[in-house]
Amino acid sequence: MRKMGSVPIYLAALLTLQAAQAQSLPELALYAGPDREQRLVEGAKKEGTLLFYTTFPPEYANQLIEPYERRYGVKVNYWRARSEMILSRALAEGRAGSATADVITTISPQLEALRREGLLQEVRSPYQQEHADFAIPAHREWVATLQHVFVHAYNTNKVRKSELPRRFQDLLAPKWKGKLAIEGDDHEWLSSVIADMGEAQGMRFWRELVATNGISVRSGHPLLTSLVASGEIPLALTVYQYSVEQAKKKGSPIDWFVIEPAVSITN
Repeated sequence: MRKMGSVPIYLAALLTLQAAQAQSLPELALYAGPDREQRLVEGAKKEGTLLFYTTFPPEYANQLIEPYERRYGVKVNYWRARSEMILSRALAEGRAGSATADVITTISPQLEALRREGLLQEVRSPYQQEHADFAIPAHREWVATLQHVFVHAYNTNKVRKSELPRRFQDLLAPKWKGKLAIEGDDHEWLSSVIADMGEAQGMRFWRELVATNGISVRSGHPLLTSLVASGEIPLALTVYQYSVEQAKKKGSPIDWFVIEPAVSITN
């Protein structure tokens, strides 16, 4: 994962925002006075707990939660799920008038869907200055703190580096029949690849690939990475680069490559 800006500090500001009750939320979210942080902290301590929805696995979530709890004495309850599950739950709660999550971290398309439903709050924080310009939409109702890069992962015991495809069209070769997989919700990746090919040609290519060699559709990037590492899937088209690096450090026979141009998504 590529870090963008001061994530722990900025997240702390976001976490305390929802808990603070000294001002109305819209007022406090946009407040720029010198005592902004003091008001946030006082409000958070008064409420005592907050609820955090996230796609982060525990080892990453705890890197944010534990320092925050020690510093501010506010208990963080968190629920981890896949991005589409978080979106579904947040939408259902919002439409029912019972939204409970104080902070949500998930991929930007899901956050934009929540924004269109009127479930997010514009925030103006001094920590936003530390972020890249593209990470902060003009509406400031969400901000990207990470950038995930999609890569292709392969099992090094099943596929030799010299055999790797250099173009997507190389995947049409008979040797890839029954050996390919993709994560089932990576619509953004697929639409970007098709657009780069040209819509008509891209659609024709993917239909041909599915018809000739097949693509196994799996649910969840961690699962897909694990299946490549175990050798059950020789080549996966959409996993996150950082997860492959983690598996390599643990000694798994896995590596990654990219058929350019690479596609990334913010979180």
